[in-house]
Amino acid sequence: NGLLINSENFQALELLQEKYKKGIKCIYIDPPYNTNASEIIYKNGYKHSSWNSLLYDRLTIADNLLDSLGFRITAIDHAECFNLGKIQDYIYGEDNRLAIVSVQHNPKGRNQAKFFSENIEYLFFYAKDAVKSDFRQVAISDDVLATFTLSDENGKYRYENYIRARTVWSHANRPDNWYPIYVSQDLKDITSDYHEGYYELYPITDQGEFSWKNVKETFDELNKKKGYFIATKDNGKIILQHKYYEQEVLKNLWIDKKYQSEFNGTNVLKAMIPNNGFDYPKSIYAVEDCIKLCAEKKDVVLDYFGGSGTTAHSVINLNKKDNGSRYFILVEMGHHFDTVLRPRVEKVVYSEDWDNGKPVSRQGISQCFKYMHLEQYEDTLNNLELRQQQT
Repeated sequence: NGLLINSENFQALELLQEKYKKGIKCIYIDPPYNTNASEIIYKNGYKHSSWNSLLYDRLTIADNLLDSLGFRITAIDHAECFNLGKIQDYIYGEDNRLAIVSVQHNPKGRNQAKFFSENIEYLFFYAKDAVKSDFRQVAISDDVLATFTLSDENGKYRYENYIRARTVWSHANRPDNWYPIYVSQDLKDITSDYHEGYYELYPITDQGEFSWKNVKETFDELNKKKGYFIATKDNGKIILQHKYYEQEVLKNLWIDKKYQSEFNGTNVLKAMIPNNGFDYPKSIYAVEDCIKLCAEKKDVVLDYFGGSGTTAHSVINLNKKDNGSRYFILVEMGHHFDTVLRPRVEKVVYSEDWDNGKPVSRQGISQCFKYMHLEQYEDTLNNLELRQQQT
């Protein structure tokens, strides 16, 4: 479910203040890049100054809506990269800047470039509180995800060797993680208590003596969970394994093909809405991975530069994949709200696959969303007419 607002975004953000204050877990925006490809209407000749003011005002008021453990993600290219960084450092604090991720969205680059053919964009990740906040324990790389083939009520997992076979985790360096674990002859009972006739295991490999991944007290707590540890026999040797839940060491360079905007942005939108007028919609997977890292299954995601609706599409897709109920709020002032954004969301909840504007398959998805138009007749917010419809 979600909400689409057709409005100038500063007014919409003011409208949202009371109901959603500190209620948004993830803010993702893709503001105008201030280049020839995406210029905005300026009030004076100081283009960078006007762009700075536009972003500063909106970043500031939107931050009132963010949860205390929330995240802000902003997409940008080189033209305003430095200005955006300075503005966000000032508002959010340098200590809350988590990373600047480079995304290879166009491997071919631009053929008409005079000096460098640009093929990357940037994602600025900021936390509301970098000390207290944490990303979700998930993986975003397809090859890593493919290794988590099992699942339980806590999510996807795989089994890994319980020995930490690294030099810094040697027996000498980690004496508290060196203790015997006993396994029954049928491999079904695993305990740290001595049992006559059980196999006695220590964290030893062909390379030497190392450590278990946890101290004995922690092992005993984990061992209370049914199936958390299993024992297998390989060439006569007993191997102790544990559940390793979905996660990944994140990199700040995203070069996977799924992030290419032509195939997973432009072509996706064109299949749904031919002749839509959008030249550079984001890869749906780039936005989806951002949200997957930051928003739990019941969180609210806000995008106040809604554009073609990629963020709403990404939230819906992610909910389908993990049975989530994330709620999206998108704000867009352009005329394409009614010609692209809203029709796209309507089509996404109807079917997953489209070809030249026609559904290839229908899933019978039971979802709805609200949308509203804010029409300003005077110069003050008091003269806004609110029209809400249920789809």
